[in-house]
Amino acid sequence: MAVNPRNLPGNRSRELLELKERHVAPAFFHVTPVVVERAQYPATLYDVDGNRYIDFAAGIGVLNVGHQHPEVLAAAREQMERCTHLGFHVVVYEPYLRLAEALDRIYPRTTADGRTESFTTKSVFFNSGAEAVENAIKIARAATGREFIIAFTGAFHGRTYGALTATGKTKPSRLPFLASLPPHIVHAPYPYLYRAPVAFASEDEAAAYYLGQVQHLLDTVVAPERVAAVLIEPIQGEGGFIVPPRAFMQGLRRLCDQHGILLISDEVQAGMGRAGYWFGIEHHGVVPDLIATSKALGAGWPLGGVVGRAEIMDRVPAWGLGSTFGGHPVACAAALKSIEIIERDGLLERARTLGRRLSGQFRAWQERFPFIGDVRGVGAMQAFEVVRSRDSKEPDADRVNRIMDACYRHGLMMIKAGLYGNVIRTLVPLTITEAELEEGLSILEHVLGQALD
Repeated sequence: MAVNPRNLPGNRSRELLELKERHVAPAFFHVTPVVVERAQYPATLYDVDGNRYIDFAAGIGVLNVGHQHPEVLAAAREQMERCTHLGFHVVVYEPYLRLAEALDRIYPRTTADGRTESFTTKSVFFNSGAEAVENAIKIARAATGREFIIAFTGAFHGRTYGALTATGKTKPSRLPFLASLPPHIVHAPYPYLYRAPVAFASEDEAAAYYLGQVQHLLDTVVAPERVAAVLIEPIQGEGGFIVPPRAFMQGLRRLCDQHGILLISDEVQAGMGRAGYWFGIEHHGVVPDLIATSKALGAGWPLGGVVGRAEIMDRVPAWGLGSTFGGHPVACAAALKSIEIIERDGLLERARTLGRRLSGQFRAWQERFPFIGDVRGVGAMQAFEVVRSRDSKEPDADRVNRIMDACYRHGLMMIKAGLYGNVIRTLVPLTITEAELEEGLSILEHVLGQALD
């Protein structure tokens, strides 16, 4: 660990940041002034000035199998030598088909009571999480003939228009476009128990309350027979790693079944092993109708997809969906290799082990640092919320900004989250070495100690 913070950015970084100011639109933001030159497997970065960083962000949860995994690179290189681009609308290629087959195999089918549902899934691939969500909404509407979507407060689903409308946070992404957001998407309160409006005696009581809020929405704002789908993150990502009660998610499934409403699980951040399961919704014992996936799916290559029950996916006719680059052969080859690595190397269990290590450390820090108000997460999706006072729970985004700044200056790359920008989250690669993990936690502990002032 660098005992003294580095003077960043360095000279070469400054030159490139000036170039960025001249030629890159300011709307495309970045949270550090770090210009990276190369990455080293599994969790280390080097900037253009030679400074080294431990990476606890993993490209916002993209690199679950680590930076520069040699097998992923080899699979991508082999595919590039065969063909770089074909276009699935022109010709069919095997990596696309094999990936759809693999996703069918790992799709969640086990219910809370241990039953395994029997059905086949089909997939369609795009380039990003936003595209996946956008098309999941389209598929749900086409399959049901209904127009409304119920989403949740605090959610983040992407920046295309439908995904942006489903996002449950006004600033910063929605604000410039509020006047032109499309209709027919409404929001129910997400079970954010740390900031619940009332004190609950149990998680079951909380689940009943929030299910009542969804039912109230169906009674007063939208008719259930006009609702195509409920769109939900099984663990909120950008919202601050908020974990709803399992009883809430199971009750939501029953509510959807009661009214013929589809359940879409946005697995863009929680999926592909991050939460210790192939998909985060498995934590709740719920079987979704459709899954939107991206980020870690492509292991560093742009790839998104919708996976769902075949009878639903079949309701969209030929040419109803499309993408020139969606399901790119190189991205599909990387995704297939990533799935193989996660299975073979036990990375689902590794995510759970990392989660226990991180949450244990965060809870120990909570005893030491009074500004840590809440610790939460599932698997390797762990976070803590920073407040001015545990009594008031007033968010302390300023302190988080200082912590983030000090972290990268000491050699640790991290990102924040949360409705109020006051949550520090970890998205470590699941392949991170013990040495990298301990070095990163040591830096973070040092920085938190300094943040007491």
